[in-house]
Amino acid sequence: MSNKIAIVVVFLLAVFLISSNAFAAIDLNGVSMFMTDYNSTTEKTLFSGGETPYLYIGFPSSFNSLWKSDGSLWKNPDGVLKGFTLDVVAGQDNWYTITNWDTVKKSGLWTVDAGYLALGWCNKKIGGQSLTFTFAPEPISATLFLLGGGAMAIRAFRKKNKIVTEKGRENG
Repeated sequence: MSNKIAIVVVFLLAVFLISSNAFAAIDLNGVSMFMTDYNSTTEKTLFSGGETPYLYIGFPSSFNSLWKSDGSLWKNPDGVLKGFTLDVVAGQDNWYTITNWDTVKKSGLWTVDAGYLALGWCNKKIGGQSLTFTFAPEPISATLFLLGGGAMAIRAFRKKNKIVTEKGRENG
């Protein structure tokens, strides 16, 4: 019976997340939501190459007696849904990322729509928020790419000029 209730609540949370365009007006009831690194409680909005962004959802101690569920939708800079999280929460501090981050990461401004549902015998709390973060490739990767491309261009230019010079000598 409790599995059926959990499935229904998770389903309702998913519908809540999908149907909402923005969560700015929904009261967070003291719940902290922001992007950060794993196991960090410091907000972070810029991630680079080898870093993985995490959504932090921290529940206040007043929520301890409530059954909690939360979820999130991750949209890339083009607004395309690239992943989601859904969880039944036991603790106060929770970190989430999408499992396919390494294959879907793309430079630009990402949007994460996050929400929660907390239920008690005589109490319910619902909240959510739309968060953003920027993903940028590592500066060293871009530098190495430019250096490698430049070296290849110089080599091709020299090779082309060498062939032209040798043909000029043969004709002259």
